[in-house]
Amino acid sequence: MDKRMLWRSAIACAVVVLAGCMTTGGMRSQGHPRYNDQVCSAAACQIDIRIDCDPQPCVGVVDPKVLVVMRGDGTPKIIHWKLTGMGANAYEFKDQKVITGEQAFDCDQPGQHKKEATCKDTFQGTKTTFEYTLHIIKASDGSELAIDPWVVNS
Repeated sequence: MDKRMLWRSAIACAVVVLAGCMTTGGMRSQGHPRYNDQVCSAAACQIDIRIDCDPQPCVGVVDPKVLVVMRGDGTPKIIHWKLTGMGANAYEFKDQKVITGEQAFDCDQPGQHKKEATCKDTFQGTKTTFEYTLHIIKASDGSELAIDPWVVNS
């Protein structure tokens, strides 16, 4: 097998593996359902964080886990996170910006009730994939549900 064929085979395998990682239909996280990742081409992109406490212990499930933000005309997109689900009343965003240390995002502190957070995706720099951590805390005792979703600028 020549080097070119070997490289093509390696790339094809990598694509299949990555496609398998991105396919989420029917997958479950710690016994909780996870929904499909999605593409957002609108001016505002909604991400729901479901607090699921059935079965125990409570977990935070991000819908979508991977948000692909389409650049479109280059206008900054607003990404909006919101706590939802049966356990949402007991949890809130930690009092810090959702995405820190990335020039491509201009984020606000969570609002007064800490159930929502927003960032402006300005598409700066050359990096196109961003992993971040959502810090969701239980209001009564401060215990944290750390969730690690992704934003991909395309």
